[in-house]
Amino acid sequence: MDDDLWRKCERLVKFTKPIYKMIRFFDSDKAIIGEVYEQMDTMLGLIKDELLDDLLVYDLVHDFVVERWDKMNLPLHCLAYVLVPKYYTSSWLSKPAPGGERRKKPHFDIEVQKGYFQALDRLITDPTESVLVRQQISNFVSCRGVFSQPQAVADRATMEALAWWDMYGGGAPELHCLALKVLSQSVNSSCAERCWSTYSYIHNVKRNRLGAARAEKLVFVHYNGRLLTRFREDYESNYKNWDANPEITNIEQSGASLEAGEAYENDDDIDEGNDDDIATTNPMTPRHSSTPSSTAVTPTSTTSTPHSSTPPAQDQEVQRCLRLARTKRKLK
Repeated sequence: MDDDLWRKCERLVKFTKPIYKMIRFFDSDKAIIGEVYEQMDTMLGLIKDELLDDLLVYDLVHDFVVERWDKMNLPLHCLAYVLVPKYYTSSWLSKPAPGGERRKKPHFDIEVQKGYFQALDRLITDPTESVLVRQQISNFVSCRGVFSQPQAVADRATMEALAWWDMYGGGAPELHCLALKVLSQSVNSSCAERCWSTYSYIHNVKRNRLGAARAEKLVFVHYNGRLLTRFREDYESNYKNWDANPEITNIEQSGASLEAGEAYENDDDIDEGNDDDIATTNPMTPRHSSTPSSTAVTPTSTTSTPHSSTPPAQDQEVQRCLRLARTKRKLK
């Protein structure tokens, strides 16, 4: 490996770094949909700055990035870009963008203008309301009407978009409602993947015959049980990684406790104070039988019940799942 190789590697790292930083910026469940367009333009400008001495390579990279951008771009991105207040401030517009291009207001971009009109047509079907919202957008981008207050103009440069609209958008209720809905969106599925991973943890190969309703209830119990364990003093030692290994689960016990909880709610003869008795008996064994002598297990029997080998930690987890199932049923 000679020095030329390392120079090429260094050059490669320099112009791929803006791409990596943009991907990491969007890998979040925060409400950053209004930043999508500006981040893409910034990334292209930074790549251009790194490849000024080799425009042929820049053209190739630019074509690849723009092709990918065309696939992922949505009219909603354009509308969110138009609704971000800081992009209309003189402090923002006076700074040159990466790549040497002059910044301009979002609605001056022809592509953005076309996109946000499409988004408005999809989101607002009433013609009268659509005309009103467009008029309010015109006042917003020009700092006229209710948006001309000195405090509102000054805070455009410093406040987050959602906070600004919450503070100053009340004078245009239709646009205010639309802005909060649009700007509160995230740009990836990271927030949803947590529930998806919990579902895949429960509905795995061994339990692929679970019904949709039962799987949904188990996800509810599992996810909320996971949240409750964070308040325990022994969370770091006993509970933090309790579902890290998909091959070792307590879903069978959780499912059995869910059945016990449902049966408990339907049984009017059982007193409210018998929760501990239900949780510490074998949930798979019926509580009532027409022939008690044929199913009862004597204390001297050598046959152990499935629960006899259950550790105390699992016993507590069964009780917690039972309480969660009962709470969910009452909420319904």
